[in-house]
Formats: sequence, C-alpha cells, structure tokens
Amino acid sequence: MSHSTARNFLSLSSLLKNIDIEWLIPNEISVGTNMLIGPKEMGKSTLALDYALRVARDHPVIYLMGDEPLSVKDRCEAWSQFYSIEGSRLQFDFGSLPMTDSGSVKAFADQAALLAPALIVIDPIHLYFPKRGLTSKTADEFIASCAELRRISLASILLVGDSDEDGFSSDVSNNLIAGCDSVLSVSYDDKEKKYILRAIKAIAGTDFTPSYLNFAPVELGEGRSSYVVQRSTRRVPKLDELDGKTLEVLQILNDAGEQGVPVGDVASLINMSLVSAYRIVNILKAKKYAVQTMRGGPVTLTPRGQAVGTQFVQDWSPVVDVTD
Repeated sequence: MSHSTARNFLSLSSLLKNIDIEWLIPNEISVGTNMLIGPKEMGKSTLALDYALRVARDHPVIYLMGDEPLSVKDRCEAWSQFYSIEGSRLQFDFGSLPMTDSGSVKAFADQAALLAPALIVIDPIHLYFPKRGLTSKTADEFIASCAELRRISLASILLVGDSDEDGFSSDVSNNLIAGCDSVLSVSYDDKEKKYILRAIKAIAGTDFTPSYLNFAPVELGEGRSSYVVQRSTRRVPKLDELDGKTLEVLQILNDAGEQGVPVGDVASLINMSLVSAYRIVNILKAKKYAVQTMRGGPVTLTPRGQAVGTQFVQDWSPVVDVTD
C-alpha cells in the first residue's frame, strides 16, 4: 500500500506575500497595537490626530489626550476645513488614566467598549505612566494594559511617544517597541529641511516606504490658524553610502561575532537613541548584512555582512549602496 502523497511546499516569501493584514490606515496603521515615536515638536500629535480623524469617518475612535482642548479644537477644525469633511465619530477623553493600574484600565475599557471603537489613541504615553516614572518594568506593565484594553474593547491601539522625554531610556523604548505590532517614527532631515515618516518595526509581509510629511498651514479666521499633515508624493532618496553611525554599528556587530548584540546594547554602546539604532539595524537587515532570529534577541552579522564589515574596519569606506 502506497503512502506517497503529493506535498504542496510554500516558500517563506510566498507565505509573507499571502499574509492577510487588516489595515485601519493602509500601509501605516494596522489592526493591533501600533506606536508613533520621535522627538518632541515633530508633529506626531498632528499626524496621530490625522489618523484618528480618518478612521473616525467610518468607525468610532477614542482619543486620550494630554493636550489642551482649545489646541485640539483648532486642529480638528483645520482638518475638516482643509479636507472639506464634516461629521466625525471621534470622542476625546482629557481625564487621567493610570495605565499600569489594572482596575482603572478595566473600568475605562468597559466604558469604552460601549462605543465599540475601532481605534484608541493614547497621546503622549508618558502622561499615562505612574508617578514612579518610565522604567522597563512600568513599560512592560503599560504594554500588558494595552493588551487588556484591546481584549475588552476590541479596539486597536495607537501610542504616541516622545523619545526625548526624561526616563525614555533604551530599555524603556526596547520594551515598548517589542510589545507593539508596528512602530513608526517621525524625524527631521536637516539636509532636506523636511520631516520624514519611517517604519522602525514593520509587520511581516509588508514593505513600508519612507515618505516626507508636509505640515500645511490653515487659516481659521479671527486670528486663529493651525496645521494639517500631508504626505508628499516625492520619494525619500536612497542613501549613497553608509554614514558614520551605521559604520559604527557594523563594527560593533563585527566585533561581537556569533553571539551578536541586542539592539538596546548597540544604542548604549554608541550613545544613540533606540529608535536610531533600530533604523540602522533595519538597514543592515534589509541588505542581508544582519539577522535577528527572535524578537528582542541579539543581532548578528551574516557571512555577507562579516565580509563587508571586515573591509569597513580595514579602510572605513563604503562598498555598496544601502536603502533607508
């Protein structure tokens, strides 16, 4: 009796291409837990409000905000005027919510569930941490509360974080990033004089393309004005060569050998933010110079990366183009 059966093998690339990803904002905000991170005064709240208002055209959205109501009013009015869209299912909550207190989170989630929100935005997250501040432990507790909030309310989450806030260490950032499904960052390009939206943690099977952000002024009358965010159609150019920090990361990984180095340690060793370290590691991974076999695990160089790293250590000169 024959037990031979034809097998259908599926390659990893085919598997990733066939992942069915649910999006709230195509290619930017997925169903799940997302984070938008970057230094203060980078327009993160304006972008987060843009996401919220777009989703709120079709679904209820709850926005927990630590900003002044008047400032939010002007931004919402500017958005509606600029895009000629009236009516929204967006609800604001300006009250406090200790996200590491399970009882408070459950009480909020139970009330939020009555609205059946598709998205809950928490902006900025450091205002919802306990008085003992931002630590790796409270970051883990915060992420656990986000999971509980999702479980009860069935909403996706968007966290907005200031990477230069006191206490926002590499350990805190690392734990928050590890607990999110996707992470976007907003930075400023001094050379181009433009803001750039990048993915520092993308969902498997997606190909996030960095884009420029334009903040357009909108006159509201009576001496008031505000801004709305636009995505530029102009593509962010490829880097012509590896910059100094990328070379430093490559050298650190080259020196570490097979044991590798966690991203948080890379950031600490060369005194850079965790967001920047993730961006550089993603560059190296995209070019098959480095691999990370498990989430939060050490990053090691591939044989190709070792060869390039050895040459960089010898003459400190780039040999290939790298896409950012």
